Amino acid sequence: MIITVKPQLYDPFLDPCEESLFPANAPASLLRHIKFVWNDICYLFKIRSETKEPYIKKLLLKYIIIEYLSVVKFIQRFNTIIFKATPECRIDKPELVTLKELFKCFFKTHKVIEKKITDIRHNIGAHRKEIDLITINKLWIEIEEGSIKKALDKIPALYNFLLDLKIYKWSKKIDDTFEIVFPFKLICSNKIIFPKK
Repeated sequence: MIITVKPQLYDPFLDPCEESLFPANAPASLLRHIKFVWNDICYLFKIRSETKEPYIKKLLLKYIIIEYLSVVKFIQRFNTIIFKATPECRIDKPELVTLKELFKCFFKTHKVIEKKITDIRHNIGAHRKEIDLITINKLWIEIEEGSIKKALDKIPALYNFLLDLKIYKWSKKIDDTFEIVFPFKLICSNKIIFPKK
């Protein structure tokens, strides 16, 4: 039986609540990680929309690219878990068909920008290599909003579909021990949307 509830899910970035539920399986953990990174992306877009300075806008976009690549890793892991049909991920055939299409759409869009944004991340983003200044300038010029937004735009539909699956397990801390909570359906307040300008 699946129960629909509005739980307080543990958030390490906010004040923890005594009643918070913790992920108790890999899908639940991945779901939370995607949500945390998505929140960061939304805040970066918000900050970016509030500045007129071109350098700061591009700098913030560089950090959005870094966060986006973090989300990609979590989505890739989710894809692997679901399609390896692990016991914790028993999903009905119609849901699998939809998921396959959503993952395919996301990865197709991601593939178009993967090399370019990975080069940006590895050379002038999360990592800084000692490369010539002309190459740095070429990478800096490559940072543009259009392609990353197309890829980011595919995430909400995928995430929100994943959110509705009945594969998540949660635990609750009770007197210094954890008790497993049976799967329940999360209500819509945990859904994500693409940030508006």
